[in-house]
Order: sequence, then structure tokens, then C-alpha cells
Amino acid sequence: MNSLFRKLYGYDTHSNYNQYNKRKKGLLEEIPSVRYEKGIIMIRETDLEKVNGLISEYGADCRIWKVIPGKEEMKLLKL
Repeated sequence: MNSLFRKLYGYDTHSNYNQYNKRKKGLLEEIPSVRYEKGIIMIRETDLEKVNGLISEYGADCRIWKVIPGKEEMKLLKL
């Protein structure tokens, strides 16, 4: 499950006793998304297939609802 979170949200890597730091981007950093709590996200319907494919690849459960985003969410989702 940890590897799924890393693929979704990204992570920081360190090498040579913390001398070199690098950020590995996750899928949700590459597409417009809103993260509410751990495991609760809002994405555009056009990006649903990418995210759902990654989640099902790891055998995790996924529930999907259609919602009407507010003004703030619309800005973050670039709608």
C-alpha cells in the first residue's frame, strides 16, 4: 500500500547521507487535483481513467462519486 501512496502523492528521496535531496512526483502532482484527507481526493472526470487504473493496478478499493465542485475546487482543478 505504501508504494501506491508514493505513486499517487510522490515522495522525497535522499542519498549520500542526506547530501542530495530529490522530489519524485506522483500522479496527483501531475494532474489537477484536490486532496481533502488521506485517501480522499477530487479529480477531473477526464483524469479518472488514469487514477482509477493506477489504484486498480495495486488491487485497492476505489469509490467514485460525481460531485459539483465549489469555486475554490474549480480553480484548483482548472475548470
